[in-house]
Amino acid sequence: MSGSAPRQHPPPLDLTFPADSAQLAPVRATLRSWLGRCGLSRRAAEDVLIAVGEACANAIEHGLRHNPGRIRLTAEASATRLRVTVRDTGRWRPGPSGDGYRGHGIALMRAVMHQVDIHLDPAGTTVDMQREIG
Repeated sequence: MSGSAPRQHPPPLDLTFPADSAQLAPVRATLRSWLGRCGLSRRAAEDVLIAVGEACANAIEHGLRHNPGRIRLTAEASATRLRVTVRDTGRWRPGPSGDGYRGHGIALMRAVMHQVDIHLDPAGTTVDMQREIG
């Protein structure tokens, strides 16, 4: 029988960690390992790491700096799409830029991912990012 078997993806990743910048390196290492099992190109994996790093840093800096909490990162891969979600329990504070937030983190996330949605509600902020793969 010819043909190749469908690519197997790792089980979904689900991390919850303190909203502390010291957690960024270990979270990045865990995500990098998980992405390596997804069969992404090196470039695609680096783009995802950049976007997730920005979302996590924003959650720590803007959302939780006066109310330390926890951050939840989930990721799942299918044959055609990778989805990563970063949730926090804080509120991102508006900055001086025209989009209501300071810095370039959101623009960077949008530049390297195919879709970025940010939802703010009383329970916190959710950043949902997707990238086509395969």
